[in-house]
Amino acid sequence: MTREEALKELSNRYDAKIFLPTVGDVRELYLQYKGPAITTKPSKKKIFSFLANDVPEKVLIGFIENRSFSGPAKLAPISEAIKRRRKYHDA
Repeated sequence: MTREEALKELSNRYDAKIFLPTVGDVRELYLQYKGPAITTKPSKKKIFSFLANDVPEKVLIGFIENRSFSGPAKLAPISEAIKRRRKYHDA
C-alpha cells in the first residue's frame, strides 16, 4: 500500500466517522506525532495535511491495519460478560 492509498483509505474512514471521530482522538494523534496543541477539532484539510507531511507512511498503514484512533472502545460486550460472570458467581 502506498502513502497515497493509505491517505485515501483513512480519508474514507474519516468521512464515515470511524477514523478520528472525536477531538480527543485528534488530540492524541497530535500528541503522539508532535502536532500542534488543540482544544477544538481542526478541519479535515488540516488533519490530513498533518498526516501527509508529518506521519511516516508505515505508521499510516498501521493505522489502517490496527484501526488506531477509531474512537472510544466498544466496551458493551465486555461489560455484559462481566455482569454475567458476577451473576453466576453470586448465585
